[in-house]
Formats: sequence, structure tokens, C-alpha cells
Amino acid sequence: RGSDDDGVIRPHGTVSCSSFDASIARPELPGQRRRQQRSGATENPVELTITYDMRAPAFGAPRNALFQAALDQVAWADELGFDVVGLGEHHCSDDGYNPSPLPLAWAMAARTQRIRLRTSVLLAPLYDLVKLAEDAAITQIISNGRLLLGIGAGYRPCEFESFNRRLQDRWQAMGEACAFLRQAWTGEPFAWQGRTC
Repeated sequence: RGSDDDGVIRPHGTVSCSSFDASIARPELPGQRRRQQRSGATENPVELTITYDMRAPAFGAPRNALFQAALDQVAWADELGFDVVGLGEHHCSDDGYNPSPLPLAWAMAARTQRIRLRTSVLLAPLYDLVKLAEDAAITQIISNGRLLLGIGAGYRPCEFESFNRRLQDRWQAMGEACAFLRQAWTGEPFAWQGRTC
């Protein structure tokens, strides 16, 4: 974090390589077939990922500089052929951990062409489900279908308290979020807990 000797501000992030199940269908992205033809490969056994939590402690670079650097860096990663950018979510953090992965994904989508945008993870029990479904759908539109919506239940009591939610209800809320999102994205009107969606 902060600037190195060369004066360049770098966001706190990690780069990781992880295996994935190649049998799971993924949408073909622009340029993907050309890269596969050049390399002679039909399946890539490793997924190259760059991850951001956007922490900005008081001793580091200013937050706005870190966000600008992250946007520049993800554009660079997209050009290099990274597969995924991961965006975490936490609340009530002294160091400013990213509380809003979808708006950051929107900005990154505008700066990139191919890299997929993964929330890792979005804390679904803390969201209004209608708003979450809408924001995720807009992210898909802006990114041309590159959102990988990773959701999790959360575990930090302070986060649930700040959203007036009960930590004990998180697994039920996760199940509801999954069911709601699947139904919402059919595009058909439906009833949910007494309201029309």
C-alpha cells in the first residue's frame, strides 16, 4: 500500500492462481477464442485472479488515490489476460475495507473489456433483495455479462448490528437470497413475502 520508491501509488491487493473445474461452462468472452487458437489450448487449467479489498489505513495513501490506482491496475490486468478480478466486502472496518463491491465493479467494467468481475464475497443477508437483484442485473448489463456474483452469509457481529440484522438469521437469509435472486432474474413478475416484485 502507499507509494514505493518510484512514486507510484499501489492499492492493497493480492494476485492468486487457483484451479477450477473446466467442465463448468463459461461464456466465451471477446478475444478468448483467438487466445486459445494462438496457444493451441482449448481449456485453461488455471484461473489468474487479482483481488482488491481497498483497505486504506491512516498511514497509507489517500483513498481516492488507491481507487484510481486500482482502476488503472485492473485495466492493466485485463490487457495482460487476467481472468478474474475479485472484490471483497466488509463493513465497520477501521481501515476502510470496501463496503460496496458492485459500484466498484461498475467502474472496473467501464475500464476493461474481458476480465470477469467476481464479488468474493458480497454479504447477501445485509441487502434489500430487490435492490441487490437490480444492482447485479445492471452490473451484468454494464459489463456485458462478466459479473460472477459470489455471495456469502457474513460472520462479523458488528456488520449485522449496523444493518439491524440478526447474525443468527444469516443462513436463513442466505437461502432466501438465493431463491429470490434466481426468481428475480427470470424477468417475470412474482410475489415475495407479501409484495409484488
